[in-house]
Amino acid sequence: MLATVFVPRSAAIAQESAVLTQQELQLQRIQADLDRGGESRRRAIWYIYQNKQHQLLPAAAAYLFQSEDIEDHKAVLRVFHAYGDELERYLPNWHVILDRYMTPEANDQVVLECIKLTMRWEEGRLIHALNRLAKHPQSSVRLAAFGGTAKLSNDMLIPVLVRLMQSERAVFRIYGLEGIRYFGDKRLWTFLSDALADPSKSVRIYAVQALAEQPNGAERSHHLARRYTGERDPEVRGRIIEVIAERRWLRHLSVIHRGVSDGVPLVRKFALDAVESLNDRRAARFISRQLAQEDRRELKLQAMRLLMLLENSGGGSGLRTLLEGDEDPSVRQKAALALGYLKDRSGVFSLARAVQEDEAEAVRMESAGALGNLGDNRANSALIETIRRTDESYEVRSAATLALARIGSKESLRALESLSQEYQGQALGAEIQQLLVRLRK
Repeated sequence: MLATVFVPRSAAIAQESAVLTQQELQLQRIQADLDRGGESRRRAIWYIYQNKQHQLLPAAAAYLFQSEDIEDHKAVLRVFHAYGDELERYLPNWHVILDRYMTPEANDQVVLECIKLTMRWEEGRLIHALNRLAKHPQSSVRLAAFGGTAKLSNDMLIPVLVRLMQSERAVFRIYGLEGIRYFGDKRLWTFLSDALADPSKSVRIYAVQALAEQPNGAERSHHLARRYTGERDPEVRGRIIEVIAERRWLRHLSVIHRGVSDGVPLVRKFALDAVESLNDRRAARFISRQLAQEDRRELKLQAMRLLMLLENSGGGSGLRTLLEGDEDPSVRQKAALALGYLKDRSGVFSLARAVQEDEAEAVRMESAGALGNLGDNRANSALIETIRRTDESYEVRSAATLALARIGSKESLRALESLSQEYQGQALGAEIQQLLVRLRK
């Protein structure tokens, strides 16, 4: 049987006193480091949590206001996060402290951490602090505050947004629209609708985005289509087109089609991008029509690439117009490529003229290749004449020869056989003979 060990009462008291002395010493060291400032203070703030010296937590929190060092503020917020659900126990007025701190004058990053704490505990008592940040000059803070208020589902945001939307300053009306994006509510629709016709272009652009992000944005999208008609500013028209494409509101494709021929190149660019993102084959005829009068090289090239992507020439004269009259050889070459790729037989005579008359060799070669793709006997005579031209480069004549072979009709094959005899013993004749051998297999 184990013997019971009795500790003298005086010894137990002495031991307890030693422990208290150690705790007091540790407390004094932490307090001294807090007073010292700098890195020592920030370590001490963390030691409060790590060593469970909770009685010093209020003193640490006070440095949010007593210290001008932002690193101290960040250290306090890190400790708040570390305490987690225990924060309320050891610092019951933590939300009062944050409410006092969360002002537009405070450091942006620390305020964002305050908002994170508010959201972590879904602390409704900080709703007024969040609403104060509605006019914060830093967008990241404003948006975080709007998102937090919306998450708390608190109708107190409604009057805040209304005041912003009724402000005489355009920047505050923009802030209000940012908030509406996070807090869709039918009671705010009147203000959003008015913002679409706001005197400020920037406000109208934000209004377009805000409408798109409303829960019932698709149902109200006709307001954007209607706005496009009366909108004077090209940036706003472009944003309307962009939103329609992003949201895939296909019932408003007519707006995009109108944008293809808008009088401002910026809007036409938006429209072409929208057509591509939606893979809208119906837009091809509008693109073709605009190509006949387009004056921007980059838009011509984009439009032709897009027609090939859609695999639809649009059935108009756009590609032919570029091939026949554009001053840029690279544009004419791309037009010839597109006519051949799309097998647009309406371009056979334009291509035939280009293969014979265009001043750029690259265009003549591309036109010959395109005629081969078309497979149209009406091109035979132009190709034969090109092959027989002694002042033409070998590369173009070779391309015309291959085009005749690709047409593959009885007439084109007979022409090749005749040319084979005509150029017997020459490099071109040997090339034609090889083509005929392959075709007969």
